[in-house]
Amino acid sequence: MSIEIISVIPQSPETWQVDWLEKVYDRQGHLTEPPFKMRALLRVYNKPTTQSTTEEQIRNNPLGIYIQDFSWSKQT
Repeated sequence: MSIEIISVIPQSPETWQVDWLEKVYDRQGHLTEPPFKMRALLRVYNKPTTQSTTEEQIRNNPLGIYIQDFSWSKQT
């Protein structure tokens, strides 16, 4: 499988729309079906670091951006 991001558009300060193209391949590298478009809505929030934030947490997510809720669907 491969994806190609088409667009990332803010819908509100907390919600983003992400459109992408998906391609599914078999083990020989041939497309198994025509590529198709997908769309997701992501609700995000920012969690600032505090004194209790560990170094590992900062390394894993230095900007402190988390997805709170999401939904996705195939576009027709």
